[in-house]
Amino acid sequence: MSNGADFLETLWQPVRVVFPNWQANSSSAARFETSGLQVTIDTVPADSDMYSPRIMGTKNGQVAFSSVMSAVSTSNGQSSVMAVHLDPASSVPEIIFSAFWGGAHCCTVTEIFSPEGNHWVRTEASTLDGGGYTFNDIDSDGSMELISSDNSFLYAFAPYANSWAPTVIEQLRDGALSDQSHNSSFTTYYRRELAGMEHLAQQNTSLWNSNGFLAAWVATKALVGEFDDAWPKMMASFDRASDWQMQVCSQPLKFSDCPDSAKINATFPVALRAHLQERGYLPGATKGGVVAAAKTPDSGIEGPSERQQSDDEPQASSSGTGFFVTADGEIITNFHVIDGCRNPLVLHGRSPSLPAAIVARDKTNDLALLKVEKQVDQFAHFNVKVRLGEPVAAFGYPLSSILSSGGNFTLGSVTALSGLRDDSRYLQTSAPVQPGNSGGPLVDYYGNVAGIVTGKFNAFAAMVATGDIVQNVNFAIRGSTAVSFLLANRVDVAIADGVIAQKRMEPPDLADFVTSMSVAIRCE
Repeated sequence: MSNGADFLETLWQPVRVVFPNWQANSSSAARFETSGLQVTIDTVPADSDMYSPRIMGTKNGQVAFSSVMSAVSTSNGQSSVMAVHLDPASSVPEIIFSAFWGGAHCCTVTEIFSPEGNHWVRTEASTLDGGGYTFNDIDSDGSMELISSDNSFLYAFAPYANSWAPTVIEQLRDGALSDQSHNSSFTTYYRRELAGMEHLAQQNTSLWNSNGFLAAWVATKALVGEFDDAWPKMMASFDRASDWQMQVCSQPLKFSDCPDSAKINATFPVALRAHLQERGYLPGATKGGVVAAAKTPDSGIEGPSERQQSDDEPQASSSGTGFFVTADGEIITNFHVIDGCRNPLVLHGRSPSLPAAIVARDKTNDLALLKVEKQVDQFAHFNVKVRLGEPVAAFGYPLSSILSSGGNFTLGSVTALSGLRDDSRYLQTSAPVQPGNSGGPLVDYYGNVAGIVTGKFNAFAAMVATGDIVQNVNFAIRGSTAVSFLLANRVDVAIADGVIAQKRMEPPDLADFVTSMSVAIRCE
């Protein structure tokens, strides 16, 4: 504690544990004993004048384990070994064997040997930048967690010197390492990490404009359940002028498995979201895998666009809804509204229909950007901090051949802050929607767009599966997801700072307001 000028007292300090440590190289070996195990580390010749580290453990005169670290080949084959208690079920410490293969930044290779019954098992740990793992008993169970950084963030969004990486916490249990980053027992640890990052950013405010820093900060915020708070701040401050090349895979594959022909350049927000999804930072994501978009045939979501096709028409037509996002005639809607569309037409109020150009598509997030040659007075401001239970209204042009051609306005509330399987791209709402509502605005009572209506729960499929009829479960793409898509396509987005109306609107006034910025879309 300090009064700002003088030191007062120490309230807490980290417990620093010094582990037994031995080193070896091509000119010297190291030998030690722990819990009846004799361990030797030395080197074996590799190519030309290079050496690779070797380890051997013996017990009662029998070889318990041995390994040559062939991934490391250096002029001296230098290596180190530590005895660290990692698994609480084990009565003896694990043997951690590490070596640095050289280079400007990379890499430290680590192998872990742990007892299992009457034999020892080898676990290949992550190959890490710099010095590799550190150890800390975070949950105070008497065994150490393995602490490292998510090296996939290095070079991903900025040069190495400007890259930051979120902390990774792992545990060793029964000879296997498991990522514990989402374990609630370690939330306090991650909050300390966040506090440290934000303290540095207070001292150096330029970090809030650094894409490398922002990537790690958003990822860490996601680990403590605050992704939705972090994303808008990142969107408002990231470095749009960065020339660092970022790519994503246009197919539903891990980026490492993506063929070069499917890799496309992306802006920082698009690349960051894809990276967070693939690395398991977002709700519903699985680390190392790809989570498919929620709108799949058996996902339980029906996209409420309206499709019609006569017997003599070779191609179906469809209708849906959209709304203006700028005064210059740019319109957002659902991808599935314009999917396969050759000649989209837009109808705004009593004006004649206008031809629209399809500017951008995002099939994964079910979004599309259109452009018409028209100047408008009313366009969307986005609410990226919508709350659970907040009253909302949906507007659209559903069932155009049956219902009113003047649009349909329904009231409801935000009933969940995620979609099916906790998909964070979506909101759940009780505002009723019908075929043709797709792409329409879901607005709060101040007129801010909280989401884009995209689908409703497949009640028939649910009845077949459960025997019960699901009622009033509808979905909208989050306003923050739409903002990311628009910014990625160089659209200057209006974010609601407070409210854009003088006061909270009554439903009739809100209906007039949302009608003025919405359009009916007809797709041929």
